[in-house]
Amino acid sequence: MNTYLLEIGLEEMPAQMILPAVEQLKSLVNKTCEQHQLSFNELRSFSTPRRLAVQILGLPDKQPDRSVELKGPPAAIAKDDKNNWSKAAQGFAAKNGVEVSVLEFREYEGKDYLFVQRKELGKPVPELLQAQIEQWISQLNFPKNMRWGSYRMRFIRPIRWIVSLWNNSVVPVKLEMVEAGKVTRGHRFLSSGKSLLKDAADYQKQLEKLNVMADFEKRRESILQQVKKLEKKNGFEVELEDRLLTEVTNLVEWPTVLLGDFDEEFLELPSEVLITSMAVHQRYFPVFRKKGKHNSGTKTLLPHFVTVRNGNKKGIDTVRRGNAKVLRARLSDARFFYQEDQKKTLDEFRQKAEKVVFFQQRGSQDQRVQRIADLSVFIAKKLEYPAAQQKHVR
Repeated sequence: MNTYLLEIGLEEMPAQMILPAVEQLKSLVNKTCEQHQLSFNELRSFSTPRRLAVQILGLPDKQPDRSVELKGPPAAIAKDDKNNWSKAAQGFAAKNGVEVSVLEFREYEGKDYLFVQRKELGKPVPELLQAQIEQWISQLNFPKNMRWGSYRMRFIRPIRWIVSLWNNSVVPVKLEMVEAGKVTRGHRFLSSGKSLLKDAADYQKQLEKLNVMADFEKRRESILQQVKKLEKKNGFEVELEDRLLTEVTNLVEWPTVLLGDFDEEFLELPSEVLITSMAVHQRYFPVFRKKGKHNSGTKTLLPHFVTVRNGNKKGIDTVRRGNAKVLRARLSDARFFYQEDQKKTLDEFRQKAEKVVFFQQRGSQDQRVQRIADLSVFIAKKLEYPAAQQKHVR
């Protein structure tokens, strides 16, 4: 049995677009296999910020032979007045390489037509795949595309290399800017750059030698296990929000988790402010005091953060200090704006809401608030709330 590998090498893609793109690619490949009746054992997908790849394991050497039924001209013009085959019927037979004697009349959508059964020999699988590769790539759909250089092709990011391997042989394909081969690229900083792939079946192992975890789930699990070790060692809890974890996993090719600190003075800010600065702006995971048996209330935020480096542990302390420095600047800004907001009354904020459009032809945010308040009072009356409670509804 055979293995086919397609790897599209790119400049760094936006994290949120990686998984949808590789799922599209996997779906297109699977559709091709179904259309051409190609059986396989497994269809795998791989993705990192710099590559989208699919690997088909257990492919046959060639497509199975099949019997194809072809529809020809209507029966009304298939024979002349003397019951001889017409030129239309003879042309249909010649086109499909058969004698007119094997043509059959069959009903189709209420009318009779000529039909012929023809045996098609299966084509070599590499030949079938080669004809589809360019379409797979060009059919990938992204919210935003770009052009680069003088090329006409549009894609999410510039394509820098393509690997197209049938076992250990190249399946040729050429786009405007790049020709497929055996050469992939490892981690941007932890490898020597270009590297020759020996066999399509060993794709994952070969990339790991180049410091690239090509499997999204494997990178995600690596991050989770490293975080668990930190939690066990330090006795705290790291909040791993799933969406952020997915984004961070798609930002790295070789994940290394590290723990950083920030000044305790910032803990005077509401935890929502700190978490937003860490998670939304910096893609850091917040750290909380571990809950005890008798502590089931609000979680207590600690002056630490967890982040994921795209690399190994070399120079990790320098990276830690750099991340802490950036976070301090973020938190200082957040504290400034929070303190400025505290100087204003709720009425001042409400006046600002009068100038903010809620939706076209739907008024301002202040008018929206008034509508919600009126609706709340109406519902309270319908539900026959006591008068004392109705006073607090608005």
